[in-house]
Amino acid sequence: TTLLCYSCQEMKDIEYHTAKQYLALIEQKLLAGENLNDLQLSFLNNEKIALVTQMKMMGTETTP
Repeated sequence: TTLLCYSCQEMKDIEYHTAKQYLALIEQKLLAGENLNDLQLSFLNNEKIALVTQMKMMGTETTP
């Protein structure tokens, strides 16, 4: 198994407000995705999944 990671951050270092802002930015970029290539779209989709999962683990509600 190979794990490729560009960057990571411990969950405790990300506050709900910051995560919520980043999620909003990701969703905005995905909606306007006409200038994004396949790799960028995949990255943003994966970031969104990770953030939603993380926010659920923090005990906050998000919209998928």
